Amino acid sequence: MIAGYDELDNGEDVFLFFEDMLQEGIKPDSVTFILILNACSRRGLREGATQYFKSMSRDYGIDPSAEHHTCMLDLLGRTGHLDKVMASINELSLSPDLAILHTVLGACGRLGNAEVGRQVFMQAFSLEK
Repeated sequence: MIAGYDELDNGEDVFLFFEDMLQEGIKPDSVTFILILNACSRRGLREGATQYFKSMSRDYGIDPSAEHHTCMLDLLGRTGHLDKVMASINELSLSPDLAILHTVLGACGRLGNAEVGRQVFMQAFSLEK
């Protein structure tokens, strides 16, 4: 349901359904949080995403995966924080896979940063070999 609401660009229902889930005693899993974080990212909801991200481990014992981190990187890129994207990759010691590099390339394109975009493209190209 969450994915469907998000695909229909119905952000309000995404978050209402999530809250209804919690009130019914249904515990979110890792995939649920990926969907919620993606919904936040698509809407530029940085503070909300940060709260959900923290809640994931604090309240539900779910360790963030590379996919969760990629959602957060995408959000930073969509909100114009390419510098924070790059710093986060280094801080987290994430080994950039194609999903992360694609996220960074998207941010470079939106922000018009061709220099970083070329570097990331070459890194992605070398992973493909």
